[in-house]
Amino acid sequence: MSSSDNHVQYLLAPLEYTLAKPFLDQITSSTAPALEVRQTSDGKGKGVFARQGVSEDELLFRERALVGAQHSSNKAEILACSQCFCFVGSIEAQIAWRLTNEGHAGGTVQRLQQGLKLPFSDQFSLPPIVSCPGGCTDEVYCSRACADAAWTEHHSLLCCGRDDQGSAQQRTLLDRGTASSSESRETACSNVGAMREFREFADATNDIFHVAARATARVCLHAQAQLQGAMHTLGEEQAWTALQQAWLPFAVGWKAVWWESIAVPEDIEDEATFRAELRDLAEESLDLLKPALAAQASAFPALFDLRVYGSIIGMFELNNLGMVVPSVVERYLLHVYMDRADPEILAQQHAARKILDPLREQLGDAYDQPCEGTAFYSLQSCINHSCDPNAHAMKGPEDLDGSAVLLAKRGINAGEEITISYIDESMEYEDRRVALLDYGFECRCVRCRNI
Repeated sequence: MSSSDNHVQYLLAPLEYTLAKPFLDQITSSTAPALEVRQTSDGKGKGVFARQGVSEDELLFRERALVGAQHSSNKAEILACSQCFCFVGSIEAQIAWRLTNEGHAGGTVQRLQQGLKLPFSDQFSLPPIVSCPGGCTDEVYCSRACADAAWTEHHSLLCCGRDDQGSAQQRTLLDRGTASSSESRETACSNVGAMREFREFADATNDIFHVAARATARVCLHAQAQLQGAMHTLGEEQAWTALQQAWLPFAVGWKAVWWESIAVPEDIEDEATFRAELRDLAEESLDLLKPALAAQASAFPALFDLRVYGSIIGMFELNNLGMVVPSVVERYLLHVYMDRADPEILAQQHAARKILDPLREQLGDAYDQPCEGTAFYSLQSCINHSCDPNAHAMKGPEDLDGSAVLLAKRGINAGEEITISYIDESMEYEDRRVALLDYGFECRCVRCRNI
């Protein structure tokens, strides 16, 4: 077996617990000191356990995503920071962005584009829109710190640079709300045309490819940082050692090749064809990504192997906690449309509704659309499933970004394993069993064993 094949097999293989433990201990010490990651006694591998007793509704941890991306369709509805995923701009910009992308024009929408201020909106201030340092229109940020972090983590390889994409109305909205980013920078993408094709392909087929590209770029940039940028002058073994270190945060996640592990939908009659089509989609996506990141693909070939790319996609499918940030527009509209007892404020509300009624009608029933995406969280990915979980994801009014927030559903004893449900646990047993096929296992929790 060649060294290249050995490298691919290493990236595909589960990381030994003894190698993963120092990294996992570092995560828990910074994110959740009351928890620890260790091996389970029932053969499930690693799990998360309470070091001390936890009360019902107590916060277990709040964790930022290692890597994530807003859904392509959601980006047309919500202006969000591409790094932390908080809402940006203003109430006016959020409403105008969505209605403009849905084809509404004229009247109040046009006035919003031109700077109309809505009543009460000053009570729902948002961070300014900060542009991409590379000048692309694909991503916006909430701060220079987030723009710089994204550039360092992944976007410097994925940025398509300055372009004229976006409608005139969209450009007006972005320009009106945009604060300056950090100093202008040049994209490190090897082939901007190929990157644009990759982005368009992901938008048209499966936006999981966007997240996979961010993960791939992150590993490359971290490996390059260890090589101090000299990836073309150092030997293969030095590049491989750097890649192993950069891969570590993803090595701890449970992975399986996407087209081999995903459950076959009930309406699919030919399983082999279905899996082959998924493989072809991933291969076409990778064939577009490779020339866009040609320098990195040459330096770190194992990372750009199709099965490794498929395992990155599979990791997101098997471990992702759907990233959701509640809508600030919903909070704003509830503030305006929920009658207040104070007669003076109520009169102001009625006056505001005369302006907002046409916009509310155009927004329709989906006025409460949150920011949604896919993300990978290192600690959350270590938590095992139960159909009778003792913890759940639950955000409060103070949780305004894409962090994973986990609360105790009930009291948890010291030494007890923390579990969440990967599915809707209110379903009947057979429906739960089928739903869990997407995660590649059959549940053996107490609730399922007692059927």
